[in-house]
Amino acid sequence: MAFRASSTVFIVAGFVIAAVGGAFSVKGVLMANREQAELVLAESRRQAEIILGESRTFCQLIVYANDAIGFFLSTYHNGSGPIYDVDVLVREVRENGTQVSPLQRVGVGTLTSNTWPWNVYTLGINGPQVNLTPRYFAAQMTQRNGTSQQEIVIYPQADGGVRVGFLRLEFNGQPHQPDFRWARDAVGIEIPAAEVARISALRQNARVQP
Repeated sequence: MAFRASSTVFIVAGFVIAAVGGAFSVKGVLMANREQAELVLAESRRQAEIILGESRTFCQLIVYANDAIGFFLSTYHNGSGPIYDVDVLVREVRENGTQVSPLQRVGVGTLTSNTWPWNVYTLGINGPQVNLTPRYFAAQMTQRNGTSQQEIVIYPQADGGVRVGFLRLEFNGQPHQPDFRWARDAVGIEIPAAEVARISALRQNARVQP
């Protein structure tokens, strides 16, 4: 009887060990499959970024100047890696958002961090200024990996300089901070939230007028 009981215990123990071993084996397979899936997903994202461009990199407006034409709105590479199929739609607007100039389209193509500033709108500011009224611009920038909406304000200075800030800077629906690190010719500023809200309300009222 003792021998039979021992045999039963060994058999049960064998089943338990087999079951535990099987559980660890299944867990190992699941973990391996998960790791494989993560590797495949990471590779898919890498390939997509090679084709489309880095997902957080976009073309931003900025202001540059040269001796020939003075200040101009320019393309600027915000992020890392090449930006493909860049196309710019831009026009000057009033403070309330109504149109001043016709919509201008500028096909840029591929943009990298080393691309020379691309003039998309000549500002006509080339020397000391008397009219210091802020100027407003609205732009849509399309590229292979998405679309950005940009609303920019130019503040002419009496000494001929320029300050520039953003009312809106979004890429694929997400707000972004402007990059002014290489704005050598103009001074980048942050427009106070109260001023942004005031202009936004003006534009909202202008849109609802009959």
